[in-house]
Amino acid sequence: MKTPAEYLNLADRIAEQKSSATDPFIRERLDTMERSYRLLAQSATVLAQSANLQNALEQKSK
Repeated sequence: MKTPAEYLNLADRIAEQKSSATDPFIRERLDTMERSYRLLAQSATVLAQSANLQNALEQKSK
C-alpha cells in the first residue's frame, strides 16, 4: 500500500496528463483515475488515523 502522499502525487501527475489530453474518452478515463487516486489517499489517511487510535486505546488499556 502506498502512502497518502504517494497517492496524491499520482493523482497530480494524472491531472497534468488529463489537461493535455485531446481525446474526450481519454480525458474521462484520466479523470476517473485521478478521482480514484484522490479517494485512495483519503482512505489511506483515515486508515492510518484508525490504526493510531487503536494503538492508543490498546496502550491505555494495559
